[in-house]
Amino acid sequence: MLYRRMLSRAAYIGRWEFGRKRNEFSTKRDYVRQIMQREDEVAFMQCEELRIVDDELFFAVQSRLAELTKGPRGPKKDKQPQLFDLVTDLFWCAHCNVRFQQAGANGRGMRCKNGDLCPCQSIVRRDEATRAICEKLCALINQDAELIQSIICRVHERNSPGDEELQTAVAKLERRIATLSNRISDFYQMAGEGNDKDRKEVMRHVRSTQAERSSVQHELSQRQQQLTQSTATIQPEAVRESLAGFSELLKDAASGMLSEEAVYKAMAVIRRLVGGRVMIHVERRKGRKRKNARGVFTPQLIRAVADQADLTDRHEPAGEEVSVWLREPPRLDAIAERAHELIDIERLSHRDTAKRLQKEGHKVNSGNVWYSYHRWYEMNGQTPPSLPYNSRTTTVTGESRHSSALYFK
Repeated sequence: MLYRRMLSRAAYIGRWEFGRKRNEFSTKRDYVRQIMQREDEVAFMQCEELRIVDDELFFAVQSRLAELTKGPRGPKKDKQPQLFDLVTDLFWCAHCNVRFQQAGANGRGMRCKNGDLCPCQSIVRRDEATRAICEKLCALINQDAELIQSIICRVHERNSPGDEELQTAVAKLERRIATLSNRISDFYQMAGEGNDKDRKEVMRHVRSTQAERSSVQHELSQRQQQLTQSTATIQPEAVRESLAGFSELLKDAASGMLSEEAVYKAMAVIRRLVGGRVMIHVERRKGRKRKNARGVFTPQLIRAVADQADLTDRHEPAGEEVSVWLREPPRLDAIAERAHELIDIERLSHRDTAKRLQKEGHKVNSGNVWYSYHRWYEMNGQTPPSLPYNSRTTTVTGESRHSSALYFK
């Protein structure tokens, strides 16, 4: 590029120009930029004393440079489509109720569309968020596989006889089509009789009857298709196979090992499983620079399997919302959910909870358990109950209960 600009200067043949560019101050950008001027506004001067080469050599060089000119070049290699590039529109800001957009260094993150105007503004890594959603969905499928299979099979058993009203409507339409066909045959037999006026009248009736029959035939085909779909069968093996396919695809998506075709398939599966939207809750913590980011969605596992099997009845009982960390949380926040389960559900003391967590590989003590337990209620917007610090549990009639009468105030 440098040598081309040097060899293209007209000053080599003694031709000088003045006023080719002029400075212009931009108040919007707050700096001076140079603007190219028209040919009639440029002053030219020919000075033979300053000539270096003759015209023949100069224009020969220009011809050679024109031959070596290359057009605009595209990227050196095609960019492999990534899953997190295709599912960014699934993430929405829970505060502003607008979707996230690509942001951050090299476009690897995403943030609320309102940018700095959002009070919960934070940039979340797109690859980490997508990986967390895939891992959570995979865990839910492995956990509820038998439940999903039993629900879909029960729905199939309930709807397998088909809709009696739909069958009655199909039979009625078939009889109507037969009646219209017989009427058209009778009209054709009368077509050659009578005068011109009578024949025109017969053909008018034929055309109107044919149009009515076509309309009834179209309605019949729709009803038959509905009847076929309502009586469609699905076997437990097909449900199990669909769930296994979802799980394997999500595992590959979480590890980043997807081909170009599999990426688009994984995108469609994730959209169905999360219900088309993941709400991102960003939590500001006092005295902490880094914010917590959690994704909340309602899993649509049954609906996804029903769509895979082309079932018309895709009713799914309202499920509970699922929360997943979109970036690695603080250590004590990460075990808050587990501390809540051990203390409130299994009725363990803080010390026993700490021992259980230590066996699970967490380096915590009873003081950390107390903090994590209160953090769970804080993250869910609830007030934690007042519990004795070292309450013990005893077994009474097969149930685990706290021996302390001060468990609840």
